[in-house]
Amino acid sequence: MIRRPPRSTPKPSSAASDVYKRQGTSNIGFISSGDATNVVPDRASLKAEARSHNPEFREQIVDEIQAAFKKAAGSVRNISGQSGEIHFEATADYESYRLDLNEPSVQIASQAIENIGESREYVIADGGLDSNSLYLKGIPAVTLGVGQMNPHTVAESLNLDDYDSACRIAFLIATGR
Repeated sequence: MIRRPPRSTPKPSSAASDVYKRQGTSNIGFISSGDATNVVPDRASLKAEARSHNPEFREQIVDEIQAAFKKAAGSVRNISGQSGEIHFEATADYESYRLDLNEPSVQIASQAIENIGESREYVIADGGLDSNSLYLKGIPAVTLGVGQMNPHTVAESLNLDDYDSACRIAFLIATGR
């Protein structure tokens, strides 16, 4: 991702990319169970995600999630001595990627940023973006920051000056200027 450097955050050190070797996140986004509030359901389902720029570490996160649910299901028994069971399915919705700074799409985006008088910062995006899918199809897509702050949180907001800059950058790229 290419974005305007944050005004109040120091730039990361040159070793920042090494941080991603064993860094990731996980989240349970959906939990569903039962049809009534006064009935103990016989099953529950949930959807979770694990993210990491390191596929092996992401797999480790998924394995830990699965192990935790297996342990939890086996640790509780009903009056007949039966424990719960889990059915676990894992899929990869997208893969991370990193473009070389000499990649033409990076150079074009960088030039557009320079043309409007903005500075740029090359960062690794932690989200699953359209560019991830495009890259896997052979299209070296660049993601431009558009001023989003605290995405996917209750404090999510948009810096309108950065958004305006992103629109001007996109216009220059789209028109080949």
